[in-house]
Amino acid sequence: MKLTLTSLNATWVHVDTEPGIAQELYDRLSFDVPGAKYMPAFKRRMWDGKIHLYDKRKNIIHKGLTHYIESYTEENQYKILKNYSNVAYEQSVADEFVSNLKCYSGNEPLEIRDYQLDAIKRAITSKRFIALSPTGSGKSLIIASIIKFYYEKIDGKILLICPTTSLVEQMSSDIKEYFPDWESEKKITKIYSGTERFDRKIVISTWQSIYDNPQSYFEDFEVVIGDETHLYSAKEISKLFEKCVNASHRYGFTGTLSGEKLHQLQLEGLFGKAFQITTTSQLISKKQLSSFNINALLLGYSPETRKVAKGFDWEGEVSFLLAHEKRNKFISKLATSLKGNTLVLFSRVDAHGKPLFEQIKKMTDKPVHFVYGGTETQIREDIRKSIENANNGIIVASSQIFSTGINIPSLQNIIFTHPSKSRVRTLQSIGRVLRLSKNKEGPSVLYDIVDDMCINNHKNFAYKHFSERVKVYASEDFDYQIIDIRLE
Repeated sequence: MKLTLTSLNATWVHVDTEPGIAQELYDRLSFDVPGAKYMPAFKRRMWDGKIHLYDKRKNIIHKGLTHYIESYTEENQYKILKNYSNVAYEQSVADEFVSNLKCYSGNEPLEIRDYQLDAIKRAITSKRFIALSPTGSGKSLIIASIIKFYYEKIDGKILLICPTTSLVEQMSSDIKEYFPDWESEKKITKIYSGTERFDRKIVISTWQSIYDNPQSYFEDFEVVIGDETHLYSAKEISKLFEKCVNASHRYGFTGTLSGEKLHQLQLEGLFGKAFQITTTSQLISKKQLSSFNINALLLGYSPETRKVAKGFDWEGEVSFLLAHEKRNKFISKLATSLKGNTLVLFSRVDAHGKPLFEQIKKMTDKPVHFVYGGTETQIREDIRKSIENANNGIIVASSQIFSTGINIPSLQNIIFTHPSKSRVRTLQSIGRVLRLSKNKEGPSVLYDIVDDMCINNHKNFAYKHFSERVKVYASEDFDYQIIDIRLE
């Protein structure tokens, strides 16, 4: 029994084997889609409710998933022949580059940590991977160094995809700061709505801003880097990376994956096998991240409210909580009473974000900023910089915008105001306050607002979501305490 893997391009590999093995691979790399039984195509029996990562009709698979085929052949003692290599450059090339690498922060020399050097070397010696790099681990430095290396080594272009326009600006700014003598502004094109488009070798963009370009546009890229890849789930993103048929070097970065096997495999198909650079708890223990406390504020509601809440569906409960006058007043008082810079995360702009912002603004003389999807990119960047240079500011921000990637080391406190059970959003949001800063006094603190409207054996949605967040805290070795507060 044998398999032959033939590279068709940087995206696809053809698998030459007998039909029986092809069927095994097809079954092994097939996964149920959550909620498929409710979808029209499944109900009409036009679809089996699964995603198949191996195309047995064409006998092709994403190149990033071939390590699963290699594991399969080892288990079954089959022979495998590969007509391509995932090796990029020799180890000696990587060692030489990092030995001469000089980075700066605020014009001061920056010491590169061991795990960062290892990740940079891995990107030089290997053509593809997904790096699990928690917030505060210096992911942007790793990405910037990879870009600098390949800029000097390849003829083709380099594409860095960021999830938001704010992160496009931030990454461009970070590269300039890390390498002040490199003149990166002459080498980088930033692409999003309202920016000028120059023909430069490095392109930093959101995927939405370049998706509609023709196939020929993507064929110019030899290196593709995806930042915050946990957000990549749309078919459009997969198609974008599939268009990069000449991008033999592919690197994805994220702080955490969703925990769903299918999602991880889809990402690995685009980039390659995932590996952990370091962990949040390791960084805290080495004092490379801020010490961290979690205060779960358990808001207790009256017996009358609990009886009413028992009849709520999810949407009804959320609408009730977001409009609750005493709850919003409590959150506002909390935000204005805390020392240090504070981030208040909301989920719904009109129903919660704007009223919270107005209430907080009336209650304090501190600078209070409001950030949501409609805030212009440059204004977001100005707010980020102003808070970084302050020690008593408040940002009331949409969790969709500020839970991922935004770098403000001086943030001391974070308040979760919206019930969520998402592992990714929880960890990404926590990461906003973990970075070290001279402006911080004492540990960073998460204030997790928990709404207890339980009655008898019935648990309300927000309380059940908190139970899921507790599992996340435990998995990351975060300590937390529950503080009972009678709200009404």
